Amino acid sequence: MKWVFSMLLILIGVLIYVGIVHRVGNSRQNIPIDKIRPDKVEEFQSKVNLLLEMRKKLALPAIPVEVSDKESDQLFESRLGGMPAWPKNLPKPNAKGRFPLAFLAQINLSDMPKLESFPDHGLLQFYFAADDLYGLELSGKSQTESDIKVIWHENLDDMTMWNMFPDGINGDGLPEVFTPFEYDNWWEVGYKLKFGKATQMSPTFNDYRIYEHYWAIEEYFIDTIDFYEYTDQWRKDEPHGIVIGGHPFFVQSDPREYISLDLQDYTHGLVAFDSGKHLMWGDVGTGSFIIRPEDLAQRNFETILYNYDSY
Repeated sequence: MKWVFSMLLILIGVLIYVGIVHRVGNSRQNIPIDKIRPDKVEEFQSKVNLLLEMRKKLALPAIPVEVSDKESDQLFESRLGGMPAWPKNLPKPNAKGRFPLAFLAQINLSDMPKLESFPDHGLLQFYFAADDLYGLELSGKSQTESDIKVIWHENLDDMTMWNMFPDGINGDGLPEVFTPFEYDNWWEVGYKLKFGKATQMSPTFNDYRIYEHYWAIEEYFIDTIDFYEYTDQWRKDEPHGIVIGGHPFFVQSDPREYISLDLQDYTHGLVAFDSGKHLMWGDVGTGSFIIRPEDLAQRNFETILYNYDSY
């Protein structure tokens, strides 16, 4: 009978150990305890819990978008590049400077899954000045004064395709143009956009509200490589590529922190474009259009915080 009693003691010890590992490991994404400095496990757990709670609290509804290989030839299709739909009798917009305005994408909101605060009909279009910064304002003014345009066409009556470069991009009087498009004839040929299911998107780790909390947990790892492997788990299920709603993408610093505190009212992503199929923002960068929630609710797309950055 002694061996039975001994086995019971061993079993109880194993169960207690498993309980401790689960309690610590659950918030650690099941990373082995030996990856963390032994005297810092509980402190690490507390820091991670705080970070995860912040990300969860700040999460916003978002729709991931896939760029198709199929060309878009229908007037009201959601597409990347090509020619936008434009009302026949509405004056066409121009860029502020000498570079021409270029069309980036249009979203048919009636084809998109319902997204909180967004209109549920019409076309939402994105344009940028085709200069070497894709319209980004970096001359000391606010990035809300970037040379970009976001236009919502609520009414789709009497519209036609607008060929913005009828003589091509090498037409008389045009300067050399710069765009993030990775294919020829981007001003003529567009690609269909396919919507994924609505999801929740937490801020990226370069978000000024998250940044310090994210890097604070690095010191608890014995090896830095384990820190990156651990935090990569958080990114796997997040939207990427092109995202409507949610949060902006940043590969460098968040301009809402280092440029002006006034920009911290811009909390909602309108659309974010990552480098990927048919797009390359500089050296594998991103382009994001960011809006204040009250402007989105009021359908005011006049003042947008725009950011382009790359490695």
